Amino acid sequence: MQIKYKVGYYHEIVKSATGDGYEKKYKVEYDEKGARHLVVCGKNNVYKKIQSFAEDTNIYKILSRYFGGDVSALDKNKGFYADVREIPSNFNDFHNKVVAADNIWNGLATDFKEMFGNDKNRFLSDIYDKSFESKYNDYLINKQKGVRYDSVSNNRYNTSDVNIRKSDSNFSNVNPSVEEVGGNSNE
Repeated sequence: MQIKYKVGYYHEIVKSATGDGYEKKYKVEYDEKGARHLVVCGKNNVYKKIQSFAEDTNIYKILSRYFGGDVSALDKNKGFYADVREIPSNFNDFHNKVVAADNIWNGLATDFKEMFGNDKNRFLSDIYDKSFESKYNDYLINKQKGVRYDSVSNNRYNTSDVNIRKSDSNFSNVNPSVEEVGGNSNE
């Protein structure tokens, strides 16, 4: 079948296959050599999946919810205001941000890291918590007093009470400058 358009030439209509209404579900299996293979493990009914959202998208039901007092019915995608100039625009910039965060973590003192259970992710998530500033101030006060925090036993102890012999092979290369927050042994 050909249809003549206003441009003056004929264009043939190509029909596309509609498919069978099902999509295949896959799972990964390993063979005896350890190679991965995708294997069909079932089918999903695409039409049934689409129709399961019909009630949520019915405009009359959405408007009746809104007029019934549910203002969130029309506020599904709320905007946000933020300074996004520093957000990485590609994978390399993102990776550089991750490396910079790792360098900050690696430069911290070990007793400060112990306040976060030596967990970098907990430290990064706690930075934006209100309790971070109090933890940091607590660390500085206790550092001046010579008190350290042990995350394993959740106890504080005075560093003057702990005697470490220089002859111990495990503690012979201790560099006290590393014990400062943000201190680095390479400085």
